[in-house]
Amino acid sequence: MKLFTPQIVWHGNKDPIYGLDFHRRREDCILATGGADSEVRLWKLVQRDGGKSLHVAVVSCLTRHTKAVNTVRFSPDGSMLASAGDDAVILIWKQMEEKDSWTVLKMLRGHREDVYDVCWSSDSRFLISGSIDNTAIAWDIQKGQQLSMLSESKQYVQGVSWDPLGKVVASFGSDRILRIYSTSEHKFKCVHSITKLSMTDEGATPRQFRIFLDETLSSFFRRLTFSPDGSLLIIPAGRFETGESSINCTYVFSRNNFSKPILYLPGTEKPTVAVRFCPLLFELLPGSDDEEQDPPLLSLPYRMVYAVAAVNTVLLYDTQHTAPFAYISNIHYSGITDLSWSKNGDLLGVASSDGYCTFVCFEPGELGAPLSRGAVPPHLSELLFLPPPVLERDSPCSVSPENKAIICSKSKSKSKSSNREEPVGSSNAGCEKMSSSCGATTTTADVQQSEQKSEDLARSCSSQTQNGNGNGSGDGNGDRNGSGATATAAIKPRRIRPTLISSSAVCKSPSSTSPPPSLPDTLLPPSHAHTHSQPPPS
Repeated sequence: MKLFTPQIVWHGNKDPIYGLDFHRRREDCILATGGADSEVRLWKLVQRDGGKSLHVAVVSCLTRHTKAVNTVRFSPDGSMLASAGDDAVILIWKQMEEKDSWTVLKMLRGHREDVYDVCWSSDSRFLISGSIDNTAIAWDIQKGQQLSMLSESKQYVQGVSWDPLGKVVASFGSDRILRIYSTSEHKFKCVHSITKLSMTDEGATPRQFRIFLDETLSSFFRRLTFSPDGSLLIIPAGRFETGESSINCTYVFSRNNFSKPILYLPGTEKPTVAVRFCPLLFELLPGSDDEEQDPPLLSLPYRMVYAVAAVNTVLLYDTQHTAPFAYISNIHYSGITDLSWSKNGDLLGVASSDGYCTFVCFEPGELGAPLSRGAVPPHLSELLFLPPPVLERDSPCSVSPENKAIICSKSKSKSKSSNREEPVGSSNAGCEKMSSSCGATTTTADVQQSEQKSEDLARSCSSQTQNGNGNGSGDGNGDRNGSGATATAAIKPRRIRPTLISSSAVCKSPSSTSPPPSLPDTLLPPSHAHTHSQPPPS
């Protein structure tokens, strides 16, 4: 496991990066980022020298947004990219026949204020978005129309997620309520609203408390996520009361019973803000001979790995154990905003509002043995093994002149570093026209001939990168702010001791043919919880 923080100017003049996402279908490693400079940028990442270095090259600059971009997400089939931000508009980008050329396919209007999060359905036909106008909207991408507006929230909607099995969607925000909506026949109905938890400790008076943090959370985002098989839903920004005090935690829900979490994951001094699952399924780990042989946490025929980001740390978990197997801290000077895994699970990207991205690189087999395609349940094979996207020669989507200026008129309570209002240009020509101000450069001078376009764009931007103190290397050892201070990372693997929730705890992979098994309604007792407010021992 290695860390790389490429010392390049990712957006503007070291503007905050609010979202990132890896492409899941292309053979090369493509990353999309969205920042406060109102641009979406696509980057090519290459590990070289046996994983000892990570080289980054910019391949496209997409410039149709007029304000900060808060989220970017590739569609599951890889043919489209959704971006959304403070201009209250969601842009659906279509990949053209030319490999690194993207054009606007749809412009989705419906929100009145900043859009904080989006999530695709597994078939890439639908999208859900959450906004600080207190609504979430489900969209039909093919028609470019709203399916439903979910207006039950009383405050900002800061995170949304679409069930991979297509049965439910989830929204979460600063009103401290997790809402689960049924998607039956595209008629969205709220079936669960979770905000409080009742606990009865042995020999104590029953108590009830709010399980999520309020609007004082020091982050714009609460990015929740479903597991790749749809069996689990993990929610950040949680709190658990232990007597007179409370601890920050992350809650885990089972699709068999969304009314109550099945366990909580304590362990961070700062609140958690984002969760992302690795797209691969892994074989179960064998039990260790020198540890007590307890039953596994969840009875699944495979392991899933996921990352939980707090404001200043990243914890890595798997579904076979309760304790994290890695603890990463001190990698950024400002808050973490988003996470994303590469399609092979060998890279974990971490975005920060300090204007940099960090990448956790895993060696082959370090996370475990990937489950072979033949061992994946049939109903999940279609979700996890989609073919590469078929690129089409489409004409750019025409946009009426009156729709080019997308300005949000109502002032917000938050503050971001860049809300420029710029003329909207062609997304195809944006890489050339905007190259003088995009501030990006490659991290190596020997980019191969196939990357000539990226190299030319990077050279045209090098003057600003030098002014922005980028040193052009991807080793993560450069000085970011010129003061001689360098963030360090503490990656500390743990010896995992499985902790049983209940002797009857079962969580099986859902299928369309078998009814979901029952799960216990009890949380992991506080006496068994592992709190890692300080870095765990090696």
